[in-house]
Amino acid sequence: MATTDNSALLCVQTDAGLAKILSAQRNGLDGVISHIGFGTEAYEPSRSQTELRDERARISLGGGEKADPHTLILQGLLDSSPQFWCREIGIFLDDGTMIAVWSHPTKPRWYKTTGISVAVAYILTFEALPADSVTINVTGPSVNLVMAGPIAQMSAEIIRLQRRAVESENARLIPEIQTMWS
Repeated sequence: MATTDNSALLCVQTDAGLAKILSAQRNGLDGVISHIGFGTEAYEPSRSQTELRDERARISLGGGEKADPHTLILQGLLDSSPQFWCREIGIFLDDGTMIAVWSHPTKPRWYKTTGISVAVAYILTFEALPADSVTINVTGPSVNLVMAGPIAQMSAEIIRLQRRAVESENARLIPEIQTMWS
């Protein structure tokens, strides 16, 4: 079974990430986001950060899309890491540069339980960057494929429950209908 975290992530864009994107743009290239990192430290994030303070896992993007020239939707699956409270999240370029960071001094994002996958989908807006200057590189497992099994199981159970309800209603109504037509 998987849990999900799919919401807007209000990140601090890092100075190092902005510099990398602007350098790439000068050379006619885009910055390429490839990974999401997760850690346990809780704090006020800073533009000067270059890494997470206590990183526990880093995953390749498993999906995503460009919502508009400044907004990306990133997806990934965290499935093999040990248990921990997620209190910091970093977004990384393909060269390892952290472009954005989220943390909160008192509120964890979620808890990662051993043996339970966490499907993540975050919406990131890069207002301080030129339009269309960031793309994504998807190399991780597809979140859609991973969620297909549990969704199919839930769908099958819903169909079984609906069939049971229809059979029960038929059993109740058939004698009444037979009496009416006799």
